Amino acid sequence: MLNKDIFRLQLRKAIEESNFSQAEIARRLKVNPATITGWLNGRNDVNSTKIIEIAAVFHKKPQWFFDDNAFSESGLKEIKVVTPTLNIPVYGQIVAGYPNGYDDDRLGYLPVPEKYVKEYGKDNLLALKIVGTSMNKKITDGSIALIYKTTEFENGDIMAVIIDGDKATLKHLYKYPKFLRFEPDSYDPEQRPFQYTNTQIENNEPSVIVIGKYLYSSSPELVD
Repeated sequence: MLNKDIFRLQLRKAIEESNFSQAEIARRLKVNPATITGWLNGRNDVNSTKIIEIAAVFHKKPQWFFDDNAFSESGLKEIKVVTPTLNIPVYGQIVAGYPNGYDDDRLGYLPVPEKYVKEYGKDNLLALKIVGTSMNKKITDGSIALIYKTTEFENGDIMAVIIDGDKATLKHLYKYPKFLRFEPDSYDPEQRPFQYTNTQIENNEPSVIVIGKYLYSSSPELVD
């Protein structure tokens, strides 16, 4: 059984370290902001699957929410978070910066909560390593992004796109009547939006292929 007192203390620490608002955390976890408040004051329970998602938001291991410091305060020796997962292969690198260098080499496997597999289908999921700073408000350099393979998106969605065959990027994507716009989400002021007109894309100058929608990112630790 998970200890709510330990969890709420670690969650509060994670929020303070991240500077995320409770509203932003709730949006990323697809829960009501009141749920976050309930976790913080110990009124709401949290299941192991949701802890996996929370850990991904803060780029931490699920066990971090029950770490050794928390154990020493509570007298607990060990807590294990167990949730059904499926290993999804992680391929190459997708550069979160100006498009540069897409590599198909498999780096390892990412354990993905079973609910994502059920919702999207194993064959429709792809994990990619992030390199760069252009999305570092949401996705840190070196993290692993889980991608749902689809060409459909709404303006503002974070999409993985291959440009000119061997170049890739992860950006907020916006489709306008005359052009496609890529916008970073970065603390780095040098990271700026760029765009291509419909005419450029239709003439493959450059070719633009939308490969999927970003679901969440996780720590860079993989399994073989």
